[in-house]
Amino acid sequence: MKKQLLFALSFVALMQAEAQKLYVNLHTGYSIPTTRESFASTNFTQIQYATNNNIIQKTSDELIATTLGSGSQFGLALGYQLTEHLALELGAHYLNGTQQSAHGDVTINYGDPSPTRVSHVDVDIRRKTTQVRVTPSVVVRGGGMLKILYPYARFGIMMPVGGKTISEVSRHFTHPDTVTMLLGYTNDSTIYSQYKTKGQFNVGLQSALGVQLKFGIIGVFVEVAHQALSVRADKTTLLQHTRNGKDAVDLLTPYDKSTQFVDKITSESNNIIYNPGAFADPDLSNNNPYDGAGYQKEKEDLRVVGQYSNIGLNIGLQVRF
Repeated sequence: MKKQLLFALSFVALMQAEAQKLYVNLHTGYSIPTTRESFASTNFTQIQYATNNNIIQKTSDELIATTLGSGSQFGLALGYQLTEHLALELGAHYLNGTQQSAHGDVTINYGDPSPTRVSHVDVDIRRKTTQVRVTPSVVVRGGGMLKILYPYARFGIMMPVGGKTISEVSRHFTHPDTVTMLLGYTNDSTIYSQYKTKGQFNVGLQSALGVQLKFGIIGVFVEVAHQALSVRADKTTLLQHTRNGKDAVDLLTPYDKSTQFVDKITSESNNIIYNPGAFADPDLSNNNPYDGAGYQKEKEDLRVVGQYSNIGLNIGLQVRF
């Protein structure tokens, strides 16, 4: 009986010790960019003469260098303490990126030799990203100071498993030119388009330095975290297109609605700049310039790379069980 009781107590003690090797981390924080990409606002004036001797004069350029990776972050991680100083973690993080904005002005003066009419377009561009990442990590923990304060370092990789970037383009036309008017844009017309861009699978690096204040099975931690990640664009799809608030998606062609990003463009690609012959109008009698085969397929364009690298401050709670 005594042996059975001793065995039961030993088993319970072992299970309790083993259980406290498991823990869960919850954290939130905010990150700022460490690498940047160009997101420019451009203002220019085009002087168009009847002789077709056009002059384009830029009036200003403002480089808005930013990254898609800045913003608030929320995370959950399950950890297992291998030894007193070494642990493994498997985490999931959600990025709610900050909105990026840019503005441009385009003015076209018509006349020969002096302007007789002015066409003006205001362009506003906004974009925002959200992303879910899986983050396997190794955690190295130092010895406890006063048995409650523990410094640590975390190293690992990060793999985006879901997410998107939403881009909005708003164009306001004042005194539109003749071509624009033929397309149905009248004075003070506003054209709004919204796009969704998805990325390919990519792998980045993540690390952190922090300190944990431990009270029994509960711990509170503060850390400085760094993430290094670039994401190659896969496809952009049109979500909304309105003219003066009314839906106008049906007025666009498949070429306008979807872009497939590729690593190389040739004269065989479905791109009006590199393969203009594919967009030639096969029937000039129907007054529809968009009958060309190229307009009936999605656009192909060179791949762009989004920068998500950042550094941030996180605070969180750890519970051992």
